[in-house]
Amino acid sequence: MTRTFKSGLIVAVMAMLAAPASAAPPPVGHEDHEIMAPHHDWVRRLQANGRLCCDWSDTRPVQVRTQGGRYQVRFRVDQVFGAPVGVWLDVPDDAVIRTANPIGVAIASYYGGRVQCFVPASDG
Repeated sequence: MTRTFKSGLIVAVMAMLAAPASAAPPPVGHEDHEIMAPHHDWVRRLQANGRLCCDWSDTRPVQVRTQGGRYQVRFRVDQVFGAPVGVWLDVPDDAVIRTANPIGVAIASYYGGRVQCFVPASDG
């Protein structure tokens, strides 16, 4: 191998290793899959403030609370790639979707460094 080829190969491998892993739907058998799979199409159509929320690759059931009149959510370690784990994240007002939630539990989408979409649990 030439020195130039080796250098190029090393750069290519390093770039692949540095690239972030992409989000993926919850694996079959995982609790989140069982909760979300029947509502896959509904989740894919969600929009907040005129933008699509992504899909179930970035959307999961979350723990939720209100703090100072605002929603906060918390993701578990095995949920969404890149989401902070075990900390309460503020939900921006423009991410809250007020609609009937057929899933029955609060869900949130996380990407781009923030909660992009949030649907509270159904009340009844």
